[in-house]
Amino acid sequence: MANDEDANKAFLKGRELEKKGEYQKAAACYKEARILADSMTVKGNSLIAAARNFRKEKLYGEEFNCLELLIREHLSGIDFTSVVERQFEIGDLYFRGHRDTPVKWLPFLQKEDRTIEVYEAALTHAPCAARAPESRLRLARLYIDTQNIKKAMHHLAETGKLYPDTQAAHDATLELASILFQLAKNGDGDNAYSRRTLEVLDEFEKKYPSSPQLFWVKKHRQKVLDFVAERLDAIGSYYQSIGRKETAGQYFAEVVKNYSDTRQAAKSEEKLAALEKEYVIQNGKKEYSPYKYPVVKEKNKEIAAPVMISPEESNGKWFLPVRNLNKTVILKPEELDENRKKYLNEKGKTEMEAAR
Repeated sequence: MANDEDANKAFLKGRELEKKGEYQKAAACYKEARILADSMTVKGNSLIAAARNFRKEKLYGEEFNCLELLIREHLSGIDFTSVVERQFEIGDLYFRGHRDTPVKWLPFLQKEDRTIEVYEAALTHAPCAARAPESRLRLARLYIDTQNIKKAMHHLAETGKLYPDTQAAHDATLELASILFQLAKNGDGDNAYSRRTLEVLDEFEKKYPSSPQLFWVKKHRQKVLDFVAERLDAIGSYYQSIGRKETAGQYFAEVVKNYSDTRQAAKSEEKLAALEKEYVIQNGKKEYSPYKYPVVKEKNKEIAAPVMISPEESNGKWFLPVRNLNKTVILKPEELDENRKKYLNEKGKTEMEAAR
């Protein structure tokens, strides 16, 4: 059993030790006073005094513990902004390499690194503080070092979202793109990481058009497109090997249509042409005919199959030409001359009658 009187005795003993410069012993007395006290005011003052002495002794981990207790138990009686600001400062000290040394004459005996714990707590209490952008970026890099990629990506994304006009947001977006690029490169069966990488790279290019890293962004964007095209081609090749030619053709066609600027597009185009015989390369011009018989291009388009809209004029909407089915006449090469003569004769007669 104890009361405020016993707590005050321990508190006064701690003050005497603090005056003598024995800060670690003084902090222990202040912590004892907190346990003995009944009054919340005495408890709060004891924690503040203990935190002060731990700071003087450079035991910043113990000081952080006292600050956390102050926030949880005495929020209405403290300067919250100053307490959280001190937590950010402790996080910075740990980030620069500080480790608590409880026994001064044994400096090689150091306590664990608490950088992540301190930054997590400070950002939870004040996610939009002045120090928050840089602290969150540092926290993400620490998670990368510890191979906790999921949390690293979360904090990088939060940095770009919460602090859009800061250098930390610029660096975090670039770092996030780099992580996603590595994930897409190492293994991305459904291309989810590739799509996310392209989104982040496009977002970076839009937000920071004058960034010196823009060349890196464009270069890696093209690499991601190459990854996707190669992966789709590999899937198509697999379906081709098991005899599912129709499905294989769909994957090859997607590469040709949506990833025409990649190094894989030409190879997929050749596979598609070999797979579907009705797709014929016209005299090395890489033009496809959607019919089994080649279309003879004439000056008068009404003789052949008139095209309403071609793929290159459709902004990528159509993979094949859209033809006018009401006027389209598909003929074998040997039948073409005979029908052309009939057409020209009929047309000539019509023109002569009109002239009369």
